[in-house]
Amino acid sequence: MANDECNKLLVCWEQHRRFIYVDNNDNLDTIKQSIIKVYSLQQSIDFINYQIQYYDEIYQTFIDLSDNTLDDFRELLQKLQTSDISTRNEKIWCLNVIPNKMARINLTSSDPVTVDINNYPPKKNSDKSIEQSTSETNNQIDDSTSSLDSMINITDLYGVSTSSQVESGKRHKLSNESDFVISQSLKFRFEIDIADHQRRQYESDMVRKGSSNSILGGVLLRGSNTNDPTLHPLVYFEIPKSQWNSRWSLRLYVLTECDSSGTFYRHASKGIYDNVNKLHDRFAPIENSNLVNPDVIYLSSDQIQQGQYEIRLRVCNIHNLPMLKKNRLRKIPDIGCQVIYNDPRLLSTSTSNDLNFSSEKYHLGCLLVCENQVRDRCISQMAIEDKKRKRKDT
Repeated sequence: MANDECNKLLVCWEQHRRFIYVDNNDNLDTIKQSIIKVYSLQQSIDFINYQIQYYDEIYQTFIDLSDNTLDDFRELLQKLQTSDISTRNEKIWCLNVIPNKMARINLTSSDPVTVDINNYPPKKNSDKSIEQSTSETNNQIDDSTSSLDSMINITDLYGVSTSSQVESGKRHKLSNESDFVISQSLKFRFEIDIADHQRRQYESDMVRKGSSNSILGGVLLRGSNTNDPTLHPLVYFEIPKSQWNSRWSLRLYVLTECDSSGTFYRHASKGIYDNVNKLHDRFAPIENSNLVNPDVIYLSSDQIQQGQYEIRLRVCNIHNLPMLKKNRLRKIPDIGCQVIYNDPRLLSTSTSNDLNFSSEKYHLGCLLVCENQVRDRCISQMAIEDKKRKRKDT
């Protein structure tokens, strides 16, 4: 029976969610024993291959729970005892259990933090079927956990940075140890950004009149700062040679403007024209169209080794804008998370109307994915559609 000094925390281990009670005075071993008990683990495991993490509000990320950080964690527990029940859907009420894949970490060296991530052979099965089956498993999770966004497989302190770290480059300090920069090891970025003005077009523009479906109309997304129509956006990355044999892909999203908290969402009224994949092979098809959002690109061995990819896609407007603006928006997966088809945890309560988002403005969001896990991401500058061509359904 839990006493008044205990906090009820949610322990997230892979796809499982179970509660434990943690006392303010519990030591690290006691917390481990509570997790072992609730998951019915063998005592011999003793977390040799796993690491517990708690969410630090100051650094906005999950941090390893250790003897060095135990005092900070206890301060968090004291705060939770006086917190309103409405905060129970926040990450501070959660503990993550993740595989301990760290090879070495040297805070006294000028080298960035490094990590040895296991390599896996390429998958023979379709990623989509795996992702959808994972989604079905997640949908069976208790409703009390559905709003806990992006808490699985967070390994950002070991070479996989969170989006806030990637996009702001903030410095961090852990306990009493010296400052160090969490390395953005893959250096994922736009080498050529998208142009800030793009053509307004529809799916009907994609097939030229009087031609077969094999001849495409419309225009490709233009690269920035150039008058050359043949130059398109280009993303750059550095994948370690030891991971070249893993299965790498890009997820290309059409995103909204960001809201007041800096969050981007999948655009409600735009998609990417897909004339390559059949309907059942598309990861995120848009109903009654040949549009997707996101588009999935599997990188070839040459592209992985060269560390760059030229983005050649056609962004199109979706019809029925008044209704689309009333639909709930969906966030994109954070770094360290699994890519799951229609992940319910990413569904926002806000709509485009609520946030007063413009249908003309958008960003291109790129996720660099390895073995179905987001390893890095970058977001383009904002583009605005050419107003010379009036939207048909405003």
